[in-house]
Amino acid sequence: MKRLTEILGPLPEFRKLLAAIDNGRCPVALSGLAPVHRAHFAAAVRAATGRSVVMVCADEEEVQRMERDLAAFTGETVTCLWGREFNFYQGAVSSREWEHRRLAAFGRMRAGGAGVTVAAVEGLLQRTIPPARFDRAAFTLEAARPTTLEETVDALARCGYTRCQQVEGVGQFAQRGGILDFFSPAQELPVRVEYWDTEIDSMGSFDPMTQRRVERLERAEILPAAEALPGLGEAPEALGGDRDLPRLYPEMATAVDYLPADAVVFLSESARLSERVRRYAARLEEDVKRLAEQGLAAEKAGAYGYGQGQLILRLADWPTVYLDSFTVSDYPARPKTLLSVMAKQLPSFGASLETAAEDLAHYQRERYAVTVLVAGESRAMSLQAMLRDEKIRAGVDSALHALPGPGGCVLAVGGLSAGLEYPDLKQAVMTQSWVNPVKKRRRQVRDRSNRQKLASYNDLSPGDLVVHSQYGIGRFTRLTRLQVDGVDKEFMQIAYAGSDVLYVPITQMDLVSKYIGGGEEGQERRLSRLGGGDWDRARSKAKAAVQDLAKGLVQLYAQRQRQPGYAFSPDNNWQREFEDEFEKA
Repeated sequence: MKRLTEILGPLPEFRKLLAAIDNGRCPVALSGLAPVHRAHFAAAVRAATGRSVVMVCADEEEVQRMERDLAAFTGETVTCLWGREFNFYQGAVSSREWEHRRLAAFGRMRAGGAGVTVAAVEGLLQRTIPPARFDRAAFTLEAARPTTLEETVDALARCGYTRCQQVEGVGQFAQRGGILDFFSPAQELPVRVEYWDTEIDSMGSFDPMTQRRVERLERAEILPAAEALPGLGEAPEALGGDRDLPRLYPEMATAVDYLPADAVVFLSESARLSERVRRYAARLEEDVKRLAEQGLAAEKAGAYGYGQGQLILRLADWPTVYLDSFTVSDYPARPKTLLSVMAKQLPSFGASLETAAEDLAHYQRERYAVTVLVAGESRAMSLQAMLRDEKIRAGVDSALHALPGPGGCVLAVGGLSAGLEYPDLKQAVMTQSWVNPVKKRRRQVRDRSNRQKLASYNDLSPGDLVVHSQYGIGRFTRLTRLQVDGVDKEFMQIAYAGSDVLYVPITQMDLVSKYIGGGEEGQERRLSRLGGGDWDRARSKAKAAVQDLAKGLVQLYAQRQRQPGYAFSPDNNWQREFEDEFEKA
């Protein structure tokens, strides 16, 4: 699908955009673009110039959509830079998932592996660990390089990892004699290193559920486990909470300082970005004001990140492009170049091949070059056969090695959030549906507990049983908005035993899982009581049971390794055709 970026080559507005980037005529205001076109233009700039691209979005949903489109257009792994909730109170329960994702993104940027980045605007505003301190803390293990166990443990402690009996999550490490386990934000899975004197005897990733090795590794990165680390800052006596960020790192730094030096920065929908920044600033102002009233901080809200004016001023170091559906009257900074493109966004045709045939017939009459993206090669062959019956010529080129000519049609495997059309170029791209981009994601460990990870709060209905990692089993009742210090925030309301109620911010949804166990059929599951010890006791019992299970599995697999195996016959064409009929995961 990388060939799709070649569509824009002959477009005059695209050539003017490239000239403005090269000649310092930025900011550029480019209007007329729907979200899928914005991803298309950014990917085309990446292909034409070889420069890194950064797309700034207003919210997390847009980040996810843009990530998938950019991955499809570029064929590259897209780095996502998220915002996070500051935790200003020591001992408060909070999610660290978004912080770990940010640290992984910082690591890729510092290593030069972030050619395509999508950032939530809040993620660019928030104060963080300066890049120079991040680099001093990061530590790389290489199987071929002599490294002592003590050096690695010191690096883990410096980076804020927590010592534990068994590694279960990011930011933890465990040591058993000469064996060291750790889970870095940079890694897909936790890593196990076996030392022999001053050498690494073996290193590989492992599944924390089974404790079995999954893959041999030649190198592994240890990144900071938190953004506020006393061991890296200038106030070692600080406890390391987010409210100490200004004390730890006197020099102001945000994620902007991690952006590649050669990047072109695209801002998607100026008005929405400005509104998002305004609302975030108001929320942060209230949080810091409450801290000051409690005597916990003397800093102003500006000490914890940028405002909009500061962000735009900082981004002026990079060529900047404003991407909007319409020309607006109030851009973040005055544009030096104004461009407008005639472009249309097309709906996906889904399972309706008849609709696709009708649209293709229209485009061929108008002498359009049309690329049709379908979910798999078998779908492409089926659509080609149907089009042949309709007297519509279409070729199948699954990997899209070349774009079709005027009046031509090519069927390829892929997917986008929507189709696109450029009337001035007589080019159209139709898409059947989303197809997961080819990229390496963090491997999800199978959950063998009575919990199911929530992808969205839409996965829940009132009355569903849920599990909070700190408070146990409760019953989801509703989503509600509460005013906290004058700012409206959205919460999940969870009922517990008796009249206990817990309000969980939506930003900490990853702490809540759907309960999928049932116990005895027809038996009502007893809810946990807030503040009681039953949930802690249940967790301790489960942990002991897991350890017993792990011992049993080790013995079982040792016995299996001593047994002779059986080699099945290779896959044949019939089996491959059968597999192609399934949706791609």
